[in-house]
Amino acid sequence: MIRVIIIANQTKERNFKRNHLKQEINRLNGFAVEALSSNIEIALYASRNSYIDMLILKPSESERIYKNQIDAIARFRKTNPESGPRSVMIISEIISPYACTALSDANVLYQFVSPRDADGLADKVLDIFEIQIREAKKEKEEIKQRFAEKLKIRLISFGVYPSCAGFKYIVDAVILMKFSPGKLQLTKDLYPYMSKKYGKSEASIERALRIATATVSECQEWKKLFPGHTKKLTNSELIALLAEIDAI
Repeated sequence: MIRVIIIANQTKERNFKRNHLKQEINRLNGFAVEALSSNIEIALYASRNSYIDMLILKPSESERIYKNQIDAIARFRKTNPESGPRSVMIISEIISPYACTALSDANVLYQFVSPRDADGLADKVLDIFEIQIREAKKEKEEIKQRFAEKLKIRLISFGVYPSCAGFKYIVDAVILMKFSPGKLQLTKDLYPYMSKKYGKSEASIERALRIATATVSECQEWKKLFPGHTKKLTNSELIALLAEIDAI
């Protein structure tokens, strides 16, 4: 989901009104307009708890107010580096050197777009983020692969080898548990998924996991890592604990 703030006065300029722009942005799935306002300070404050990808600004015709708007963006970015906005699209025929300097100093990406091009603004926003979205997905996949390799090495140290039927099931279950956006349950979500993936019954997957889990429970390496877990592990406990290890 790309989160956008739109700042603009209700203006008589052709092809650029706030409601028109909101409709233009929202016509593409994956966009959420977090704020639609003429007051940049209020919009930024109201969105402080949301991660903002982009702010679209139709600047004031007053040079003083325009500078104040830019200062507000730069100041908010510096004091809220985690929430944004990372990118600013300025709807203006004129490129402002002041805006370029202030936004660059605040580590904000910026782009100037002509008001005449506002009808295709949603597509322009998407174009900007397509590369970033692809790179983010690629990075997430690389992180997932590195974690999987470390997890496999750790499982071998626990006495569970690739030849063990439960080995691949543990890897799949931990990866899904750790990287899925929603909360998953082993019995309700993961067993059916792995049953379909490997063509095995849920009972056989549960049994293979149980055997592997018992092996881990008796391993001295595991007991050193989790000295507080003295009781025999359940499948769910093993998957949850492995998914929570950051430096596995």
